[in-house]
Amino acid sequence: MHLQRDVRTVQRWEKNEGLPVHRKLHETLSSVYAYESELDEWWRGGRNPASATLAAPGQPLRPTLVILPLRNLSGDPGQDYFSDGLTEELIGQLGRLIPDGLGVIARASAMRYKDSSKGIDQIARELRASYAIEGSVRRDDDRVRISVALVRVADQSHLWSESYDRSLRDILTLQAEVARAVAAEIALKIPAAEQGRVMRARPVDPAAYNAYLHGRYFWNQRTASALHTALGHFEESVARDPNHAPSHAGIADCYAVLSLIELGALAPCEGMPKAKAAARRAIEIDPRLAEAHASLGFVQLWFDWDWAGAEQSFRKAVELSPAYASAHQWYASLLETDNRMEDAMAEIDRALELDPLSLVVRAELAALLYFERQYDRAIEESKKALEIDPRFVLAYLNLGRAYTQRRMHSRAISELRKAYDLSDGSPPAGCSIHWRSSRAKVTSPLSIQPRSTPGCVTRSAHSPRSSEHTKSAAITWCISPKSPPPIRSAPIPNL
Repeated sequence: MHLQRDVRTVQRWEKNEGLPVHRKLHETLSSVYAYESELDEWWRGGRNPASATLAAPGQPLRPTLVILPLRNLSGDPGQDYFSDGLTEELIGQLGRLIPDGLGVIARASAMRYKDSSKGIDQIARELRASYAIEGSVRRDDDRVRISVALVRVADQSHLWSESYDRSLRDILTLQAEVARAVAAEIALKIPAAEQGRVMRARPVDPAAYNAYLHGRYFWNQRTASALHTALGHFEESVARDPNHAPSHAGIADCYAVLSLIELGALAPCEGMPKAKAAARRAIEIDPRLAEAHASLGFVQLWFDWDWAGAEQSFRKAVELSPAYASAHQWYASLLETDNRMEDAMAEIDRALELDPLSLVVRAELAALLYFERQYDRAIEESKKALEIDPRFVLAYLNLGRAYTQRRMHSRAISELRKAYDLSDGSPPAGCSIHWRSSRAKVTSPLSIQPRSTPGCVTRSAHSPRSSEHTKSAAITWCISPKSPPPIRSAPIPNL
């Protein structure tokens, strides 16, 4: 209670960071205890002594910043993509700038407070943030005006505020200036490598950058139709500026997710190679773009089954941008696939620290718990996701799997039917309903056939580490026409 962290996190701190914990052996059991004075001393030393004066028990070991959604002052709701996109860009810029000294709350969690009536102090408490940035943006043709303010949550004091009026061509330089100013106010030193990156911020083509922000807006909706729209915007951006690496990474992400079984929108053997080519092109343009390395790792994991290559890509992404929650999440999927559960849990914990309200990260945690046969905890985490968004399909899929292992078949079928209806006929949901119905010895409520995407080989996807592997009726999954790796088939991915 003193540290306000869960058991898993505290155990990791004890093992890896010397958290002072004592044990007294008894005849059959042992007592585990710690002294508050020792915990406070350890905390003040922390993993990052430079931030010790900014942290205290009950707060993160290093300062954590949340960038609240920039308000759109244009009066046109159609410009929300621009204000939302700049918010996401600032989050990425600050997350890369001081990776060891500053934690930055990821986009998914920050954007849940868009148009919120909650005060900064309440939002910061919910996200465990030490600092907050609030501001607004107004765009007029190719001019953009941004006003931002940095607030220290502890005493609600405004440490710094500034307004910028620039050409859209200089938007990257503007973002870098904001990042440097924030770092100076929090008294953090920017690493030399990132200083060089900031100084090299190049002018952008306004039309290309506008198309890129449009792409990010639709990408974040994660539906098949929105992803196709996002893909079109990213391709437009690349056509106007072939050297804009983030747009190539966006193309890679769109093709990769469209090819996943959850959407079934694109044949994997068609979409995944395109995703891989786009990711490699992004890396060729900007080798320090973490998102591109993570995108490449995603394809290597789910399509190539090149787990050594995927691990190299994910580790590079995390090295370049430790605040990139998706890289930690996808790396956790790889580690779980390779049966390195302790490491997988550490990565998913890190992703949740960065993105505490992310639905997909929590779904990944539920999936990891499921494969560890911790079905009650998997159910609990899935329900937490549904409290945030009752229409979140992956949570219902995870509930269906967990209830099946608890032999609560009617409940499992009910949850899977919700996933099927909400996803307009998700292949894994439909096939799972058939299978669960057969286990419960009841007639399936659906009259569908497992579908195969033309041009791909279908294989049964299951996890040898769950009891599902003993059943012949597994989900039909379109994957690469290669022989599976010797260790295990990969679990169904969370996007």
